Amino acid sequence: MQEHLRASAVAASAVNSQISSINARIAELESALSTLGSHETIVNSLPQEVRNLSAGQAEYDAQYNRKKATADAWRDEIAGEKQKLEDAKN
Repeated sequence: MQEHLRASAVAASAVNSQISSINARIAELESALSTLGSHETIVNSLPQEVRNLSAGQAEYDAQYNRKKATADAWRDEIAGEKQKLEDAKN
């Protein structure tokens, strides 16, 4: 019986560790996303010469689209991590 309790405690500890790790990853991704989470933050993150189109519209579009794709990937990863969190809790 004591061995069963010990195994249950180890399993619970592993789940708690997994939940903590997932929560940390979600926080990390949300923090990163805050730097590129909206049109305005993406535009503000572009170099000045790109923002004022000195580098040309094509360069603006390329850099903007690259940063937007990164933000979209982070959103997808956050959703995946939240699903892992729900699965770990159940």
